[in-house]
Amino acid sequence: MIGPSRSSTRTFWPSPPSNSSGYASFVRSTHRPRTSAGLPAMCAPDVRLRSPTMRTPLRLLMVYASAWMRSATGRATRTASHPGLRHINTRHGEKMLSQKQRHLLAQRLFWSPLGERLASIASALEVRFDTVIRNFSLMRESNGEKWIVNFVEPRGVVMDVGFFRGEFTQAVLQRQPSARVIAFDPSQAARKFFDAELEGNKRITFESLALSNSEGQATFFDYANECNSLAQRVEQSVKDCAEPYAVEVTTLDRYCERQGIEHINFLKIDAEGFDLHVLEGATEILEQERVDVFMFEFGSGWIASRRYLHEAVELLEDKPYRLFRLFNGFLGNFDYDYRYDSCSTRPAMYVGMSERRLSRGDVPVRDLRLL
Repeated sequence: MIGPSRSSTRTFWPSPPSNSSGYASFVRSTHRPRTSAGLPAMCAPDVRLRSPTMRTPLRLLMVYASAWMRSATGRATRTASHPGLRHINTRHGEKMLSQKQRHLLAQRLFWSPLGERLASIASALEVRFDTVIRNFSLMRESNGEKWIVNFVEPRGVVMDVGFFRGEFTQAVLQRQPSARVIAFDPSQAARKFFDAELEGNKRITFESLALSNSEGQATFFDYANECNSLAQRVEQSVKDCAEPYAVEVTTLDRYCERQGIEHINFLKIDAEGFDLHVLEGATEILEQERVDVFMFEFGSGWIASRRYLHEAVELLEDKPYRLFRLFNGFLGNFDYDYRYDSCSTRPAMYVGMSERRLSRGDVPVRDLRLL
């Protein structure tokens, strides 16, 4: 039998003695094959750690690594007496660690002072990997937002929903000076910035309008930063800093109809949680494939608007578009998984591209499995 018996009062891993004199015997005892009261026989490592100065967490790490490797390489079978346990290593004829025992041993390791340090390092590395490699990032300099501007065509119509200080608009015009940009932002600060810095640029039309899935008036929450939105943020750091005021709201479908806009080359949406509302307000032009490329931000603002990424996937299911993850230099094939819906820990930029635009064959797409 693996692990403690029902009648046993011993813990999974015996505690080391408080004095160093008994440490050597403790190490020897914990390295012996165990039966019902302790670790299984295969956990006795080949390397005998008898030094009284070696810290318990380090010894646990070596024991854990040895046991895990043997468990991973051994061939597991089921037995009639324990049909739910996979614990026989047929190669070595030794008992293997069950999943429960591996978890308990890992907890014992990482809940120690040394383990906390190791866990902290591992957590930091995981964050770096998620941000840099998996590209769960909203950093424009490295997440692909600057690269995607290459798909703006000469004299193309570009819509910048969420203008703020115009970084995307200016990047577009640097790439394609002949493009026409229509910028939307109801914030008072955005209007002031445009009037002071870009009003003389005839390639830019600024609209002090909010875009959503219906027309009318709505309360706009102005945080004096990039979090400005029709959605009231829930983060404590900005929750009480908003200046609310009423703004005019329209939809992309109605705007294009009134302005006689037949085709949009690139649609950028950064509505701080209202991105899906904007797409829902563009249902007609998307069904007619009148947008070549669109990009939206999936971030913590979606919590405030109580929307989910799977809703965006469902919105596009019957439309001539494919949804991709944006990477720096290429697009990644995207198959929805509920784990992507953690907008606070996996913020990312998503790109929708029309089938007509994809048919040109010049879009670099890679099939990455990095979830």
